[in-house]
Amino acid sequence: MPATCPSCGAPLTGRARFCNNCGAPAEAAAPRPVVSTATGESTAPLVEVRISILRYLVRPRIWAVWVTLIAILGGWVYLDLPVIGVGVLALITVLFCAYWWVVYRTNRMVIYPDRIVTYEGILNRTEHTDPMWRIQDVTLIKKWYGLGYVRFETAGESGGESGFGPITNAQQVRDTIYRLIHHHGDR
Repeated sequence: MPATCPSCGAPLTGRARFCNNCGAPAEAAAPRPVVSTATGESTAPLVEVRISILRYLVRPRIWAVWVTLIAILGGWVYLDLPVIGVGVLALITVLFCAYWWVVYRTNRMVIYPDRIVTYEGILNRTEHTDPMWRIQDVTLIKKWYGLGYVRFETAGESGGESGFGPITNAQQVRDTIYRLIHHHGDR
């Protein structure tokens, strides 16, 4: 949704702080929701959900990596390992954190009033759109550490099951999808 200048109405590009047309500050500019001309309803996103970073911190493989990194650090402090070991430790930690951040930033689910769009993948990006009128059932799968998966079945597809997770507000997302499904069913 492009933001517009509050003074002259010209479109603002990127994260511009000032309008390129009149020079007015763009702070007061807020993106206007796009309204579909066919249905007359707003197509601005209602909810945007990202994968929880806890997904990576609670896996046993990751625990093993952290224990190894702490052992290397302890070995450097108490056993006088060379400084190169600490540099390798720092590099490995930075690479793990960068990977988690990239996954967090690239994988998301956006819920619009008329559809659900799921974006997944880092290099091989996948965008999957499910119209609300095709969703038949929504399932919430909760995990013991507070995370949940939201899965929904769609009509007319072979293996028509989509989903997203793990997320921290899975119950709220499921309730929002139910509300939108019933809203579309009442038409």
